[in-house]
Amino acid sequence: DTCVTCSCDGTVATVSYGDTLNFLFHIQLKNMADSGASDVDGDREQIERFATEAETICQQAATKPVVVQRIVVDGLKRTGDWVVEAVAHRVLGKKDFGDVIRDAQEAQSELRRLGIFKDVEVTVDTIKGDPDALEVIFQVKERSFISGDTKMDVDANNEGRLGMKLLLNNVSGNADKLAVSGSRSSDESTSFEAVYSFPAGHKADWPIVFGAYQSTSDFQSQSSHLQNQRGFFCSYKTYSPWADHTLRYDGLWRTVDVPSTKASFDVREQAGHSLKSSLTHTAVLDGTDATGYFGTSAKVVNEAAGLGGDVNFLKHTVDVQHKVDIGLGCTFGLSLRGGIIHPLEHHAVLRAVTPANLRRKLTPDGDINRALRRPGIADRFFLGGSNDVRGFEHYGIGPRSKEDALGGDAFWAAAVHLYTPFPYSVWRKLHGDRLRLHFFGNAGSCVAMDTQAPVAACVNQLAGATVTSIGAGIAAKLSILDLEINVCQPLQYGGTDRPLSTRLQFGIGFNFL
Repeated sequence: DTCVTCSCDGTVATVSYGDTLNFLFHIQLKNMADSGASDVDGDREQIERFATEAETICQQAATKPVVVQRIVVDGLKRTGDWVVEAVAHRVLGKKDFGDVIRDAQEAQSELRRLGIFKDVEVTVDTIKGDPDALEVIFQVKERSFISGDTKMDVDANNEGRLGMKLLLNNVSGNADKLAVSGSRSSDESTSFEAVYSFPAGHKADWPIVFGAYQSTSDFQSQSSHLQNQRGFFCSYKTYSPWADHTLRYDGLWRTVDVPSTKASFDVREQAGHSLKSSLTHTAVLDGTDATGYFGTSAKVVNEAAGLGGDVNFLKHTVDVQHKVDIGLGCTFGLSLRGGIIHPLEHHAVLRAVTPANLRRKLTPDGDINRALRRPGIADRFFLGGSNDVRGFEHYGIGPRSKEDALGGDAFWAAAVHLYTPFPYSVWRKLHGDRLRLHFFGNAGSCVAMDTQAPVAACVNQLAGATVTSIGAGIAAKLSILDLEINVCQPLQYGGTDRPLSTRLQFGIGFNFL
């Protein structure tokens, strides 16, 4: 994409060392063919001599001292010049020619990540009359002001969802965007969201986002209730050498409705309104390859609720996955998830949480001297289903009242996997790594507990409620989704857990355990 026409001793050099060799190599082969050479492939000595000369040319060009005196931006219509200049200023000044090329390519990559250009091309050229002076030309093509798309995916309840999105690109000419989206699931859950975002300091990797949303989630088949949420948020994303970080504030007005006359009393007492004000930090490390079958990924989420409103807790979750190649095209994987919620006194986050607060005990009705309350059903952990502990119904593990899943205050889940190629070569040729045989073992538990109790008591309670399952099936990686069809066999479970009535389980989603 980047074209360089700077001359070094009368010889043209292109973007990078490898590209230069490839470019000049093909020119030489073409010249040999045009001159009537009868055995181009056989002339190894001439080709090797030419490759050595091209390598020398590249090394001379890369270390040649130059000065970038001018940046030219062509193709801007709605975008302000300063957006490109803020990214491209790094190429200005005295440096080696190789550094100019690297800086130009980095600027090109960052401009593309802004998402407001269809294409970005960069040309580095000499300024007439001074062979050591360069100009860098950015040729951009802006995206349409209005665009939209539709998509199908899976929601949190493992239900199919159809979504529509309208995007306004570069609203004010500062690389900002306004996106309005809506979706509807097969269980009649709906959501609507409007999001405005812009890059902080024109850095594509540091977006600042403001948004408002409204959603209705149907949990009647699992917990006999509906959840309605209306709220706003703002977030900021940045990077460190080891992870991506997102800091987000949410202000929510939530309503739990219980329309069913068969709902349990434990669910009915959750009905009503609540106001939640929370700050969440998310750290993500993604070291997996393009296929998703090799590498390590980790996600850590910490949420503090109680900056306002009547919901007060600290919530921590972690998700780690590691997959390695064990030979013969086979992959071994290990996955681990866990989480815990600490209830807090009213506005304890604003006053700062002290060790004394965290050591206080819950009374049987869930209060600490009528000050602490157990987090509501909308904030608890749920476990079980095709995307985590396979072989159990969706939300089929953990506390239950009648037929209603109540959720837990702490959970853990683990899985071991073995992915193998299909034994038939025709399947390998047609589907490659996208379709594999899958063998697995799962374990986990989800409990309602006194999270202020000693750590040993929490661990014992989680261990005592462990469920396990094994199975085998087919795993497929589609363009945006993962798909599994498994035959499952639950091995160990308790009285409140719900294993599948049939052994065949189908799962589709983004993040399987």
